[in-house]
Amino acid sequence: MKNSDFYKEKGIYENLRTSKDINDFTITKQLGKGSSGFVRNAIHNQTQKKVIIKYVVKSLILRGCWTYSNDNAYKKFPNEIAVLQNLYDKFNGDVPNNLTKLIAYWEDSIYYYLVFADTEDFNSDLFDYIDKTTDKMMSEKEAKIIFKNIVEAIQTLHHNHIVHRDIKDENVLINYQTKEIQLIDFGSSTFYKKDQKLSNFVGSFLFAAPEIVKGMTYEGPPQDIWSLGILLYTMIYKAIPFNDYYEIIRKKMTFPQSISNECKELIIWMTNRDSSKRPTIDQVLNHSWLN
Repeated sequence: MKNSDFYKEKGIYENLRTSKDINDFTITKQLGKGSSGFVRNAIHNQTQKKVIIKYVVKSLILRGCWTYSNDNAYKKFPNEIAVLQNLYDKFNGDVPNNLTKLIAYWEDSIYYYLVFADTEDFNSDLFDYIDKTTDKMMSEKEAKIIFKNIVEAIQTLHHNHIVHRDIKDENVLINYQTKEIQLIDFGSSTFYKKDQKLSNFVGSFLFAAPEIVKGMTYEGPPQDIWSLGILLYTMIYKAIPFNDYYEIIRKKMTFPQSISNECKELIIWMTNRDSSKRPTIDQVLNHSWLN
């Protein structure tokens, strides 16, 4: 993992964190649109630092994606801000490069504005990377490198009582040469407690665990583990294993072409329909296929 440039550029980041107006930035390019807003490249006028600005439409934030202030029951923030600000504080700004870094945020009557560190070290998202490869399957050797990097990012979250809840290829940026990744889009993320279950469906349906699509309450980490299993399958076979509600609930996972027993075992373990029998993130990282 490439070391963070945070301390080398600490003064710039501290300057950026004082920005609370979109006019402090020059917008250079629109990157894309999502279900609750859109994203643009920008340059901070004072420091000339390249950043990414996410515009989140307040009215489109889902009910289960808010965090309420401890000191004001009526004050709430999007989970994305609460989670990423928590990580920024815990790492004293030096957030690992495999996680997106929220530098500043503010709001007006329509939007929350989230300013992120630039992602110029990454070529595209993993979805495009998979789609552009000409081989019918991704080699296990390559999949192992990329997947291990993703698992390490999730491990940092789980060790800090955070679940992402929207793990999929479109939410992973990748450097084509080094295979380093960055996990992005924390709009569905939230904090979790050991004995507390979650109840809201968020994230992407085809990567969601059976207990989620059935509308059951659920523990956070096993949902992320299921999604990791679906992601690993998708990386290797360039296809989703389950295509609708009934397949997610009932269909036996098939393996169109042969892969190693260790890789197959890990995928099956992560996608056990009994959430209590799925591995923890540490068990995934310590699995023989990844070592």
